[in-house]
Amino acid sequence: MRKIQKVFLYAFVALSMLLITSCASSQTGSSIPTEEKKQVVSYSTWPYYSFEDAVDTAATIVYGRAGKKGETKVFEGASGKEAGDYYREVPIETLEVVKGNADNGVVISVEPGGETEDTCYILDGAQLYEEGQEYIVFLAEEGWTLAPYAMMTVDDGIVDTSNGLLPGIDWIEEKDYPQSMPVEEYLDAIRREME
Repeated sequence: MRKIQKVFLYAFVALSMLLITSCASSQTGSSIPTEEKKQVVSYSTWPYYSFEDAVDTAATIVYGRAGKKGETKVFEGASGKEAGDYYREVPIETLEVVKGNADNGVVISVEPGGETEDTCYILDGAQLYEEGQEYIVFLAEEGWTLAPYAMMTVDDGIVDTSNGLLPGIDWIEEKDYPQSMPVEEYLDAIRREME
């Protein structure tokens, strides 16, 4: 019961904090500016993972730099009517693979939603990659991030841990935890948890 409450609480928090109001960028070559396109928004709930659960569950954990997003695609068999039917592949140039494998130094992550010639498809609460930005990401086998909070930005060697995905922290109940830490310290914590 407690775990279900955490899932619902996080879904509410995610919807409140991460409302996406427009597409991240236009990559369709459309003559319609992104801000004038029709927007289709879908909603989702996200599972709760502690740091320890996320390390255990992730198929791949990588520290890397986001590359250029691929074209928007529709999942095979999907209706194409919902934002969750769409995705883009984003190459992550690996700076370090902590868990899993990378082909030729690249891991492909799957970003939900996307943009077509006349429509933006937005999965509310999903974090979107920015080309050139460094991240630490916890990926499921299919390439999705485990949850929006399992994708953390890294700037000048510092990881943004304001999401609470830290060892020994229950971020639903605890609010007093480090908001950032050196990237090597965070990667060491992941390595220790994998031992």
